Formats: sequence, C-alpha cells, structure tokens
Amino acid sequence: MPGTGWFLPIGLAPLLLGDDTQVAAGTLGFHVGSNGWLARGPGNSSAPVPTVPMFLNQVSAQLSAWTDLDPSDPNGGRVYYDEPAPGVGRATYSGVFYKGTAWPNDVQITWDTNTNDWSMEYGVITLGLPHVWLTGYSPAGQSADPGPSDISTFGGSPLALDLFDTLPLTLTPVGRPLQGVTASPFNLITTNIDSTALMHIGIVGIGRPGIPLSGLGLPNDCFLYSTLDVIVGPHLFPGPIQPWNAVTLPALPPSFSGFAFNCQSATFTASGIGPTTRVSNGVKCVVGTL
Repeated sequence: MPGTGWFLPIGLAPLLLGDDTQVAAGTLGFHVGSNGWLARGPGNSSAPVPTVPMFLNQVSAQLSAWTDLDPSDPNGGRVYYDEPAPGVGRATYSGVFYKGTAWPNDVQITWDTNTNDWSMEYGVITLGLPHVWLTGYSPAGQSADPGPSDISTFGGSPLALDLFDTLPLTLTPVGRPLQGVTASPFNLITTNIDSTALMHIGIVGIGRPGIPLSGLGLPNDCFLYSTLDVIVGPHLFPGPIQPWNAVTLPALPPSFSGFAFNCQSATFTASGIGPTTRVSNGVKCVVGTL
C-alpha cells in the first residue's frame, strides 16, 4: 500500500534489542529484528548480512529492509514498535547506526494483518558504504526466486503480490533412457505438486509442438511440449512428488538407439481444465545404449 512517509511516532519506549537479535513485540505476534525486518512470528534468522537463500527460506513471513544495523550502539538510534490501528503493526528504525559506524538510517515497516497490505518507508539512509540491503517480502517456508527485478517496472502503486509462492510444476528424469541386454525402465519424477491437485498424468509423445495453452484458460506461459501419444496414469490424489514410468525399453539393443521422444506432466484440480491446471516443463529424450 502507499505509505505516509517516514516519521517517528511520539511517546514510544524503544525495544530492548541487542546487536543481531530479535524480540517479540505487541499483541499481534510480530517479531522485530535488529537488522531491519518485521516478521509475523518467531524463528527467522538474525544474521547481520542477508543472503537470497536465507531470505527465501524463513520460518515466518517477513518484510525486509535487511542490512547490518546495531541498535545497541549507545551513540546511535533505537528501534520502536507500535500498533497504530487494530490489526496493524509498525516497526520504526530511527537513526540506527550501521554496525561499527556512526552512520544513521531511518526505516519504517508497517503491516496490516487485516488486509495484508504493507509499506516500507525510508527517511535518512546512509549510502556509499559497503553494506548490503535486501528489501522485499518473503512468505513463510520455501519461496520461489524470481531473480533480480527492477520494481520500478512493475506498474503503479500499490503493487499486488501473492501471499504465498506457487513453485512451478517440475519434471525431472531419473537417469537416461538406455537400452541394454535386459529390459530397462525409464522413469521421471514430477515435483512441486500443489495440495489441491486431484489428478496427475504423464505425457509421452514423439512430437514437440510447443503449443500455447492459453486458449484452454491456462496462464500465458503454459505450453504443450509433447504430443499426446501416450498418457500415463491417471494418478489420483498425488502427493507433492509423483514418480512415474514413461517407457520400458526392451532388451533388444541397439534397435531403438537414437530414437527421440518427449515427456511432460500435468495436474488437475476439481475445477477441471482451466486456470488451476498446471503443466510441467518438457523433457526431450534420446535413447542410448549401455
């Protein structure tokens, strides 16, 4: 949500935060980190230097203006917490020094638990020092990594984000399709299956059409990477991981050597084919010999 600009609320007592620590604050279950973050619960890292993997795998959902701050420095500023409205938590970093310096920084993080709107506002920020800042939102648990992004290209304010990431349906081969003196199964594994999926299928085909599936109501980045020559399954009520067998190569080497085929997988919910249908990446296979 658009914020109101950084300011220090009047009449607040500072939080008792040491260097590289966190503390529970208020009545909404928030935890405030000394290094510039506000989390919806306990268990997140208090590390001074943020890394992307650490940020993407926090225990609790977190808003980060994360850098190496030290609110325990007696000469620097402090961190404050208040709840300016019902269901709204706010952490204010007022003049908090970078660790080991006398350079102040002002950050204010506001989180509305009623609507899940939030804002991060900056006042004085000391630039030109070799301190890493990692700014953003991370849901609880494993999060997807979108890569470096320029948020100024995302459109106007406010920006809308999903509360939880949906990891892409991923198809991975188990070894290679090899033909030898005994029959040899070629298996694959579908991972990141959503908990709402009621059915999983494997697709095996000679062709690789690359047909967009947006005409069936799927998102614009969904494509058919294998012709529907063979359907494996269906596998009903799959878990998050579904192994499946694409083909068992007979013991007739080298009769299929160099034969190419394609594999893909898909999951369906009770809604049938449409926006909740998920399709995996394609896997192009070529039969080899032992």
